[in-house]
Amino acid sequence: MWTSYEVLYLYAMANEWISIAPFSAHPLQFFAWILCLPLIRGTHFYFIHRLLHHHFLYKHVHITHHRNVNTGPWSGISMHPIENLIYQSSPLVHFIIPTDPVIVIIHLVLVTLNPAFTHSGFEKILNKDTKILDSADFHHQLHHKYFDCNYGNMDVPLDVWFGTHHDGTDEATQKLRMKKRRSVAQP
Repeated sequence: MWTSYEVLYLYAMANEWISIAPFSAHPLQFFAWILCLPLIRGTHFYFIHRLLHHHFLYKHVHITHHRNVNTGPWSGISMHPIENLIYQSSPLVHFIIPTDPVIVIIHLVLVTLNPAFTHSGFEKILNKDTKILDSADFHHQLHHKYFDCNYGNMDVPLDVWFGTHHDGTDEATQKLRMKKRRSVAQP
């Protein structure tokens, strides 16, 4: 999918179907994109992940990924081809908003490699006792355990805002179970 999106972008750029904003002409925009990529990816991921949990898509597409209850790096990239097409679609924003092609490649790298990282079985990268980077692995492991929580990532708190956040506590588990009971009880 990465290659398909990259070829599509480069073909559209070569044929001048899309505009670009090269670093040499727009250095501030280049750095703004770097800062905005986590927001764009996080927002896109939350909403497409919720979509993938719709009954039809879950049953026929996303179930392939959720067969991995005990997650690891390979389970992060274990997806049905349709899910992969949807999941990796956030770089399509660069077809609408002019961007430096380097940003598009960075975006594709992040989208493609991030699932292996967030399913890898560790919560953070440390240097001695100093946290260098969160992997949000625990957050996503809870999603694989309970299925209907933690659809997004920790970069953008959409799970908190939309009431789908589970922090791993017994209280959050009970709240989730009550929510399920209410939804089943409603006609």
